[in-house]
Amino acid sequence: YNASNGSFVQSYTLSENPVMDKSKTVIDTDDRFVDFSKNGVVKIVTGIGSWGTGFVVDDHTIATAAHVLYNGNAVPISHIYFFDQNGSIDMDITNPSYCHIPSIYTSDVEDAVVYDYALITVKQDLSEYANFNLGAPLDNFIHREGTVLTTGFPKKVNNKIVNNATDHNMYTSAGSTIDDVHKADIEISYNNDTSGGNSGGPVYTS
Repeated sequence: YNASNGSFVQSYTLSENPVMDKSKTVIDTDDRFVDFSKNGVVKIVTGIGSWGTGFVVDDHTIATAAHVLYNGNAVPISHIYFFDQNGSIDMDITNPSYCHIPSIYTSDVEDAVVYDYALITVKQDLSEYANFNLGAPLDNFIHREGTVLTTGFPKKVNNKIVNNATDHNMYTSAGSTIDDVHKADIEISYNNDTSGGNSGGPVYTS
């Protein structure tokens, strides 16, 4: 899809990489903290005023969740914000080239939510913002209690609104994996606090 106006461009085929993101609840005490240390985590604001999180995965590519960019139709992107460690806007991309959404996610196929991932292509050089290696977790990580972090732009923290389309606050939550029943082979269950706006952000270990 054209990332600026949401118009369809073309279809192509990629190998499957099924990922699910169902964890959007606050568990017990909300211990998220403001954290602008990851300059590769970005805030994606759409032309309809919604927003989500993304993260840089190579020199011209940002990964996010498909539902950040698609709600029955492709949603145009108005801003992709990058931040410095003080929380000031370091770069604002207003002219992304394409958003890539799995065609199966846009269909009525059962379990299409497994394909809730997307990529955004930009012209700008993002090499200085690449903090993360994009990969799949191994079984021995999924099925043991391992430290995991999530970073993004949640709408609410401690029941207070901390983000909107124009106010920007990046939060990190630390938790651990939970050995749970998984619908997909590489699905991770974890007890980190996340909420709306975190969608598309990285789930990672360091």
